[in-house]
Amino acid sequence: MPDVAANPQNTAEVACALVAAGLDVQSLQDCIELISAEYVTLPDGHRWQMKTPLDAAWRLRGLASLLPSGHSSIQMAVDGLAELCREGLWSLDGASGSSPSVFATAVAVEALGAARKTAPVETTKALSFLKDYLAREGWRDDSCPLSHTAWAILALIRAEHGTGLPKRLDGPLRKGIEMLFKEVGRGPEVEEEDVLRGGRADTWRHNTSNLVLTALLAAQPEAALAPAMRLATRSALNCQDMRGHNAGAFRTGAGGIFTTYATAQGIELLLAYKRAVREVCPADAVEALLRPDGGHHTDPQSIFVPLGHVRFMANSSAMFVWAATSTLSTGALMGMLIYGGTLIPLLRKVGVVFSLYALAFGWYGYICARFPRLSNWKIATVLYGLMTALWIPLVMYFFPA
Repeated sequence: MPDVAANPQNTAEVACALVAAGLDVQSLQDCIELISAEYVTLPDGHRWQMKTPLDAAWRLRGLASLLPSGHSSIQMAVDGLAELCREGLWSLDGASGSSPSVFATAVAVEALGAARKTAPVETTKALSFLKDYLAREGWRDDSCPLSHTAWAILALIRAEHGTGLPKRLDGPLRKGIEMLFKEVGRGPEVEEEDVLRGGRADTWRHNTSNLVLTALLAAQPEAALAPAMRLATRSALNCQDMRGHNAGAFRTGAGGIFTTYATAQGIELLLAYKRAVREVCPADAVEALLRPDGGHHTDPQSIFVPLGHVRFMANSSAMFVWAATSTLSTGALMGMLIYGGTLIPLLRKVGVVFSLYALAFGWYGYICARFPRLSNWKIATVLYGLMTALWIPLVMYFFPA
């Protein structure tokens, strides 16, 4: 796809995703030469250098996924990444004196783990750096808070627990996971940060929504069934082109463009869900993924039309309390209006009509939650029809002006 010129970093990212998805490694051998390259020539003749820690880390991950363990090219890539290390951490541009980057450090830790199949001893300080970022809630002053938190969680999970799932999450991981859960479906779809490559300014675009979902599924597989996760996953999967010119590709967001990195991360998200559903009941997982809301009336249901990113969700028990409370309050108000005798007939009539609509509004919520398979719009239409055709004429008859 023509999102960017073919380059080692993008190629490595795609190769890692395809190998993880089960594609035959032999079919990707032609990619090795491009992944190993340290620069590419753009159409305008400029040499686009790929020598930052991010490029070196992805080069290592790509080669580790395509070549047998112990291959000389992998060792050269390990050495190249190590040369860019500054006191156990990595920055975005690799220059001396640059501040360490959570993103670059997390990607480097994952790359070294992929090359050596375990967390190397030299990443100890890097892992402590990532934990500290989560523990002190470093995302509060971060330009890419969601993406960096997701990368830190992924690196910690994969480095300390490998392919197995953690039996117990420590404090920093818990903090980061709780923050991501709060932002699922609400945060930006893409976060950006500036990167210098060979003195030339570049922009790194994180596919944030997919990263957040992948990190949460890696840390807590049971999150696959959470209503907010299901809604966010449905939105992410709707970004895939199923039948058009870019069939199979993913957009960077609902209004974004089709890119190779969004597609690679879309594959990673699908694989994360595949791993997660192995940890839960398959029937429950499939049924839940097909619905944006809970399938049972005790699950949270979407009751009213969303206001931006805010959704009003409740289950049948909560909405029954809502309906009962509205019935009692409306009954008391109507009693005062009918028997109070201090209001003129017109105001009394308006008050009674308003009370009836308030009563219908309360029971509308309960019916929507109690019968989740019925359309909310149909329920609202039927109640409105009853009010218009039956209750309002009765009010007009018994309370003439």
